[in-house]
Amino acid sequence: MTSYDYPLVTWINIGLHRDSLHAALESIRAGKPLDRSLTKEAPSNKKYLEKILREEVLKQFKDPRRPLLEVILNSVDAKPRNFDKQYEVDIRVGRYKFSAADNGRGMNPEDILRLLIIPFSSDKNPLEDIGRFGVGFLSTFNYCLKDPGNKVIVDTSAAEEHTLAQFYAAGKTVGDLRMSLRHENKSRKTGTSVTIKTRITEKAETQLYIIEQLKGFPAYQARIMVNKCLVNEDDHGVWYSESVDFKLLGRDLTQEVGVKVYDIDLDKDLTEIDEIIRSLIPPPPPFIYLTSQGVNVKSVSSIGHGATISFPPAVQLVEGRDEFKIDANHRLAVQATFRALEKYVREKHMLARKITPDAFIELTELIPSVMSALEMKKLEEIKNIEELCSILLPGKEYVMTTSAYKNTRPFFDASFEELSFPTSTTALSYWQELFKGHDLLLRELITTTAASLTPNEFEEELMENQYELQNLQHLSAIVSKVSEIVQKYRRIKLVEVPQYGESALYFSEDQCDLYINLLHPHAQGERNPLKIYSILSDYFSHHTARNKHGFKKAEEAEKELHQQLGTMSGIPAVWWQRRGERQYR
Repeated sequence: MTSYDYPLVTWINIGLHRDSLHAALESIRAGKPLDRSLTKEAPSNKKYLEKILREEVLKQFKDPRRPLLEVILNSVDAKPRNFDKQYEVDIRVGRYKFSAADNGRGMNPEDILRLLIIPFSSDKNPLEDIGRFGVGFLSTFNYCLKDPGNKVIVDTSAAEEHTLAQFYAAGKTVGDLRMSLRHENKSRKTGTSVTIKTRITEKAETQLYIIEQLKGFPAYQARIMVNKCLVNEDDHGVWYSESVDFKLLGRDLTQEVGVKVYDIDLDKDLTEIDEIIRSLIPPPPPFIYLTSQGVNVKSVSSIGHGATISFPPAVQLVEGRDEFKIDANHRLAVQATFRALEKYVREKHMLARKITPDAFIELTELIPSVMSALEMKKLEEIKNIEELCSILLPGKEYVMTTSAYKNTRPFFDASFEELSFPTSTTALSYWQELFKGHDLLLRELITTTAASLTPNEFEEELMENQYELQNLQHLSAIVSKVSEIVQKYRRIKLVEVPQYGESALYFSEDQCDLYINLLHPHAQGERNPLKIYSILSDYFSHHTARNKHGFKKAEEAEKELHQQLGTMSGIPAVWWQRRGERQYR
């Protein structure tokens, strides 16, 4: 391989002129020396070129680590169009060098001389690529100027050509920058490796910086490996994407919209690499991050899971780059977001034999959270909302807050869980657009209201009819004694619920009414100590009852319970130990 070594400004001057570029490329590919007319004298525009280099090499970025990120983003942009294989950028951070390697398009000598080293010269498509200005790579030369021993090495192959470019500095000014170029007409694996040989004094901090910058980058575009750890698709979540046909500047573009939901299983067995990534990337806070190609644009608080939404270049930003331009492409991307979310919800249900209650609630919160981030007001704006509901909420008719769900569930049999679902107070306002509420559930599942009485009327009614509802007589006496200091019961509602659950009692959400199911086995039949005990233990296991009687501890309620039951045989010694699971809060 013939080696060509000249000042960088000489190479730039060659690349700026068509004739000199073609002449240089012809010699390089033939393995011949360059004509002296191309290199013997300093270019007439040397001062101007050095001025530009000073700006782009020395002053482009405030953070000295940013050039490393520019190299990585160049590797991402090297992904071939319509690439149907797994695309990966392999990053290594060591004590004495940094490298980024890809299996992308690669470069030939013309690409290096015409594009890579020429300021503001780029063949990147602003409709598809991340880099657009053609100056990011130049910032890496600052490492060479800091120490003459530092080097930037580009090893690249494209088609039947292999090129090795080495950048270094003979002094400490941009005029001292040089490039050594070697080329051979030999087939190698297509791709590029960029190595920066420099002492990295803060290896861990540099590695963390790179991970923090790239952890939100869509893995379906490129898998980012940092020291053999996959950093943008981990146990915190997986990317789901949807292809969309956009129109922009008269062109038809097919690009992907991605969603990554931060769904963390803390009980998962972690590999050593998982542990490293988790230590470097703590579980993200509950935010919905809206990004443009993985670069954050804005973040909105989430009531459920956190998530990152990645819009492609076809979804443009406003001038301030802090909002997306609301147009036809944005609307297409929004709908694609929910189609990608449908894939996540579908897979979530397929993988889980029985989804946990907490995970279910978080899923019902996720959709409204994404809607809020995208400034959507109604569920009907989501075109695939029926599909989402059929997966997530099959057979559901009623929606209510989590507290109302937990409070009501023991009053009904399994049909209650089949027909209703819980969600947060914030998400409730969205879901009530499609599902009936808690009040309507009570009206439709409670078939008959036999009586609606005040507490005193309830006690008097049972005293006058001592042979009826014998197992409720102790309860009537306790209910009527609620102090005037606290809010007394408004009504005692004697109802009939054929689909009875484990409890005969239900406390209304405003804590003013007490429902008693007359069809429950504990309420029916002749006087039975265990049935009486079950009724009273159900009553005192509820925080509403304890609050109304001024009991702060379970022991206080237990004492009252035994005072009511006296010497009645067959009563457990300590009721709350047996019924601890029934202390609904």
